[in-house]
Amino acid sequence: MILYVFSIALLTEKGYNLKIHKEREKKYE
Repeated sequence: MILYVFSIALLTEKGYNLKIHKEREKKYE
């Protein structure tokens, strides 16, 4: 159960970082 929650947290963090990265690229264009 703990592992399940941890993997979800990791996935959402990855998606969040990707979102931020894309927004940063837009700013620098």
